Amino acid sequence: MARHFFNRHAHADPRKAVFGIIEKMIGGDVLFFQDVTDIAHSYRDLKEIFRILESKAAAWKTYRPRGGRNTDIMERFKAAIRRDCAARAKARGAYANNPGRPRSVDSDAIRKLASEGLTKKQIVEHGYKRASVYRALAA
Repeated sequence: MARHFFNRHAHADPRKAVFGIIEKMIGGDVLFFQDVTDIAHSYRDLKEIFRILESKAAAWKTYRPRGGRNTDIMERFKAAIRRDCAARAKARGAYANNPGRPRSVDSDAIRKLASEGLTKKQIVEHGYKRASVYRALAA
């Protein structure tokens, strides 16, 4: 008779908890988990877990409480890894000096500088991009 194991451990090291569960499993057992990020935090860990389950002839299934959708497990895992990596990069300050999307150019200010007699090259030296200067003066 197959036994069912649910990964519901609020463990400091989820990898240790999952490998502890898998250690107790035998052929025909089923490991249930809500989301792939509950059992692994890297693709290498996930492959190792699936390899061990396959060698023990054990199965795995995902479950979604409250009617959630079971989309492609690897896509969810990759998305979770991307979110996690972005959060860690943000925490270490990798995005601190990124100004983000460029602000729209003040065409009126460029035209005003041109009307004061500045050349296009001098306007660019004021900090405007060359293409933006030409575009503003052509309009």
